[in-house]
Amino acid sequence: MDHGQKSGFPMVAGSNGSATGKTAFNAVAGHAMTVLGVVKLSNGTKLVRMRNPWGHYDYNGPYSKASDWTAAEKKDAKWTSADDGIFFTPITDWIKIFGYFEVAHVKEWKVEAI
Repeated sequence: MDHGQKSGFPMVAGSNGSATGKTAFNAVAGHAMTVLGVVKLSNGTKLVRMRNPWGHYDYNGPYSKASDWTAAEKKDAKWTSADDGIFFTPITDWIKIFGYFEVAHVKEWKVEAI
């Protein structure tokens, strides 16, 4: 994940389960989401920064938008309260929720015709 982030490669993760259910912490099951990178907080916690393409998200675990963040944690993660689909998951929980991870090793991806 660090390599993909540092190289600017697109990354995606898929949540476990079928699309009709929910996973741990109310995540939509069987759903693909963009991995935006990894954030290391000053307290040592590693968070995976994700974006739901639906533009909103109901994840309610640790470091969700509804959980308590310290001012230092918000600064470290560049956290905002916007309902933009971006959320953070501790890497220890991310491993349990997302069973699929892919890095597209593509530079300068251009679509000239469809």
